[in-house]
Amino acid sequence: MKTLIGTWLCNASSVAGWPDRAPARRDRLARWRRRLARWSRLRHERQQLRHLSDAMLRDIGLTRDDVEREASRPFWDDDGTRW
Repeated sequence: MKTLIGTWLCNASSVAGWPDRAPARRDRLARWRRRLARWSRLRHERQQLRHLSDAMLRDIGLTRDDVEREASRPFWDDDGTRW
């Protein structure tokens, strides 16, 4: 009896004709996790630019104004990234 009930409960969504939405939810959750991780890295990198010396900025071809402009962008402002 336990086996019959357990089997029925495991297959309830397919028996009732309901689609299994778990894979889609996992995909959405994974995309959001990647997006949040990307935003966190962007925020950190933009703040780290502020700590570079003027000589270091010259070495990478940036000015202090470039850094301030980039560092002041909101974390979600991410050009060219596809989720």
